[in-house]
Amino acid sequence: MKDSLLSYVTLPTIESLPKLLELDILIAGATLAFVASAETLLCATALSRMHKGERTNYDRELAAQGIGNIACGLLGALPIAGVISRSTANVEAGAQTQWSSIMQATWVFLFAALLPGLLALVPESALAAILIYVGFRLLQVSAPRKLLEYGWPVFGIYLATVLGIVAINLLAGIIIGLVLSTLRLVYSLAHLDIERVDRGERIELHLHGAATFLALPLLAGALEEIPAGSELHMHFDELDFIDHACLDFLSGFQLRHEETGGRVVMEWRSLIGRYTRGGIRAAARRSSPPLRPHNLEK
Repeated sequence: MKDSLLSYVTLPTIESLPKLLELDILIAGATLAFVASAETLLCATALSRMHKGERTNYDRELAAQGIGNIACGLLGALPIAGVISRSTANVEAGAQTQWSSIMQATWVFLFAALLPGLLALVPESALAAILIYVGFRLLQVSAPRKLLEYGWPVFGIYLATVLGIVAINLLAGIIIGLVLSTLRLVYSLAHLDIERVDRGERIELHLHGAATFLALPLLAGALEEIPAGSELHMHFDELDFIDHACLDFLSGFQLRHEETGGRVVMEWRSLIGRYTRGGIRAAARRSSPPLRPHNLEK
């Protein structure tokens, strides 16, 4: 057993620096950074629900963790990350400020530097029991039921993430959750529902979801079924987003349909508002046919 804490310090050497360019080292570093950052952010989010004090500054948290991990790498120490067990102990002890984490780290350092033999006497089973106890305290049985209120897709992502963390490891579980969430987001951006209501000589189309270029074939198919010379009312109240491609397509359809003697009633101001919601108002102003004064529905 080594005599002091300083004997564990391993500084980088000239011979070890070229290893920073090795692919295995880069992959391992990126993996550790991803896992540590995700764990820290999840820990900070969980703590925000446990106390009423100052909210977490996520940017500063990650910046501090990055600086700390650089120092750990230079000293040959293990990487650091936010840990829910220590943070929970601080909250339950009545900690009010972030100085509690600094003081906790100070006590750990002093014990490791001055009383390493005493720490070695602590049974690992006792430490494991503390972690299990804290984990059960953090377990919210009502969380799955609350997620069901947002629909089965959200609950499925939650369940797959939990199973991935338990059955494989933390990194795999996080990646599974991110991939499934991304796929759901892509589906939401590409999914468009068109509801047609016939009211005698008047036809109504209600658009739900997101009208992007991926939904152009569906939108074109629905508009092709509109009889020439008919009166068409299009409603966008439940449309989340529309892109420039669909705006141009609707503008062209309106001109063609009116040339056949038909009439198209569109809420252009509301529609353009959904396009400019993404911060591209100037581009919307350049879509000439929809924005001409005589085309605006008053």
